[in-house]
Amino acid sequence: MNYEIRIASTDEIELVHQTMMLAFEEYRGRLHPPSGALSENTETILSKISEHGGGALLVWSGDKPVGSAQYFFRESFLYVGRLSVIPEARGQGLGKAIMKHFEKLAAQLRYSEIRLGVRLSLPENLRFYRKLGYEIAEEHEYPERTDGWYIMSKQVRSEHGMISKDNAEHYVWGNDCDGWRLVDEETVSIIHEKMPPGTSEQRHYHARAGQFFFVLFGTLDIEIEGTVHTLSAHQGMRVQPGAVHQVMNRSAEPVEFMVYSQPNSRGDRTLA
Repeated sequence: MNYEIRIASTDEIELVHQTMMLAFEEYRGRLHPPSGALSENTETILSKISEHGGGALLVWSGDKPVGSAQYFFRESFLYVGRLSVIPEARGQGLGKAIMKHFEKLAAQLRYSEIRLGVRLSLPENLRFYRKLGYEIAEEHEYPERTDGWYIMSKQVRSEHGMISKDNAEHYVWGNDCDGWRLVDEETVSIIHEKMPPGTSEQRHYHARAGQFFFVLFGTLDIEIEGTVHTLSAHQGMRVQPGAVHQVMNRSAEPVEFMVYSQPNSRGDRTLA
């Protein structure tokens, strides 16, 4: 599944609410007391954002919203809530991708910690966050004593800390191709990509961004303005702004490579 994560505008909060309701419907009648998500509406979400400061993320697959989450500013940490992936989009790593996006956002906002709440009665959610490096910081009980919740915490790297495939924002594109955004700034982006055998991207060009492709492992074919260039490990090639191009893996093995774009190529892509 191809997807994009971005901050929701005020006009898109209704979509945030819709995806949340689809995701949390499975908990209706299962949790005691009920999940507060099921009683929220667009107005209450906007009220929380206005009261605490924060916002929401939407995950898009094409023109369809498939996931969302809310975040709020605290004095010393970023609080994340209502992580939601609609049922038909699950199993694609979207929940992990959303949380990695929050780690990057927290670092950009100079927060060193993310916190979130997890029901004691949902051990599968506890396992999910533990796999992402979150640890139990607090334990609470509801007045009814029918359930409780953990506050889980994770320390996040600063913008000046080490970055790798393990902590970079991950995305999926094309036919099961992977990408990791190592650097994502207005003036430059650095991406690590992996393409399985027999895969290719769509022919396109960037009006402003120049790019440099550098192969780490395997063999990569780059077609530029009708000419195909074959790059092996530790070889690279530049693509000038405006040049129509397409990268392909026509080999029998996966290929991994780096893509350097200057300025950032986000929003600067036209199919040819």
